[in-house]
Amino acid sequence: MNYLVTGGAGYLGSHIVREMIGQGHNVTIFDDHSSSIEVFSHDLVTNVHGSITSKADLESLFSGNTFQGVCHIAAKKSASESLTNKNLYLDVNVNGTQNLLEYCALFQVKNFVFASSAAVYGSTESAVKINEGFETTPESIYGETKFESEKLISEWSKNFKSKAAVLRLFNLAGCNEDGLYDRNGENLIPLLLRSLKSGNAFSIYGNNLNTPDGTPVRDYIHVQDAARAHLASMEHLQSIDESYYEVFNICSGIGTSVKDVVLKVQSFLDREVSYVLRDKRDGDPEFSIGDYAKFQKLTGWGPLKSVDEMISSSIVAHF
Repeated sequence: MNYLVTGGAGYLGSHIVREMIGQGHNVTIFDDHSSSIEVFSHDLVTNVHGSITSKADLESLFSGNTFQGVCHIAAKKSASESLTNKNLYLDVNVNGTQNLLEYCALFQVKNFVFASSAAVYGSTESAVKINEGFETTPESIYGETKFESEKLISEWSKNFKSKAAVLRLFNLAGCNEDGLYDRNGENLIPLLLRSLKSGNAFSIYGNNLNTPDGTPVRDYIHVQDAARAHLASMEHLQSIDESYYEVFNICSGIGTSVKDVVLKVQSFLDREVSYVLRDKRDGDPEFSIGDYAKFQKLTGWGPLKSVDEMISSSIVAHF
């Protein structure tokens, strides 16, 4: 198969590309390299520089290639930055997705996998696992743009009799054996390790919550497991002959507190980790634990990597 991966030079995208070429697929990476971590050199990989916000770039990309499916990863992904630069997030995440869907329709690309986010669910104050039927109330511009993109994709699948799988990713972490770690991510583990490298104290937001140790509880999923989920989604779509749209959680189903992660890092490194307890930030849920049963039942996918493996692989890559 010949697949297109937008944002294929970034953190998640690069791991998806590795999974695809490992299965013998041809991959075209379309990336503006604004947050890339690797430019691939491989017989099965074609690198195209461009932006999903540019119709001229997309015209050139699609007119010169035939794709059996698209994995759409390219996006701005900082929840905090989205609050101060709303127009940028609307342009890249929403308008860029609309542009990409337009060209998929024009060139009759029928299979579309989208990397969405658990941020579409908003705040939860309970340890109950979040399934795909939970209310969608995003509390950041980033989360709103992901949810708006989901709606665009749903309409596209209906209007053009196409097939789409939306993957709501929880907290990505870890890296593969080549050390392709998240250099710019705002998730806990990369933030913590960057604080350690810089010698600054790490801030834990929320210290008296209704959780086992008073700090927020999150669901972490290894980036390689997430990459496998994207390929499993694409294979599932290709087995369907009619218009299709489904949303799936991609997660571990296991909650780990922020303090637990700090203590695990401390144990792995055998050194004290300096941290400061701060007030809970608005919009941060006390618990965010996902339920991946729907996706597992359909595809057989399940997470293979533990939180300890996410932490240890990240430490090796950072240090």
